[in-house]
Amino acid sequence: MQMAENIRKQFLKGFGARLLKLYSESNFRSYAHFADKLRETGFEVTNDTVSKWMSKEPSEPRASAIVALSKVLNVSADYLLTGKEPESKDENLAKLLKYLNDIKNQANDLSDPRLQQYARRFAALPDNLREAAEQLLRAMEEVAKKKLEE
Repeated sequence: MQMAENIRKQFLKGFGARLLKLYSESNFRSYAHFADKLRETGFEVTNDTVSKWMSKEPSEPRASAIVALSKVLNVSADYLLTGKEPESKDENLAKLLKYLNDIKNQANDLSDPRLQQYARRFAALPDNLREAAEQLLRAMEEVAKKKLEE
């Protein structure tokens, strides 16, 4: 039980630090002004609650608070909760393109039993489905390349 409480305290400390950093980088005049902006999203919050979030011992936020905070501060909920930035669309597209290229490169090397299994399944598809799958892969590759070029 003590370990869970320590994890909770560590989470809240990190959450409070991230929240305070984002608040200090923003143009809010006061905690009350910040609370007003949160209320504009439809989230009901008191000025005292905002003050507690900004303290060295922040209170635990509800899920709805995380959503409102992420909107007002223009960050992801993941960042507020974990401190990790989400991957950008470009990074995701680059991974997709790499994955598609890996599939193409490995298609010629059927020494891997999993690839042999996939190749057999692919070959067993009716012609129209196999053609559709090939078209989908080509289209995905083209879209990923275009997005990366932008």
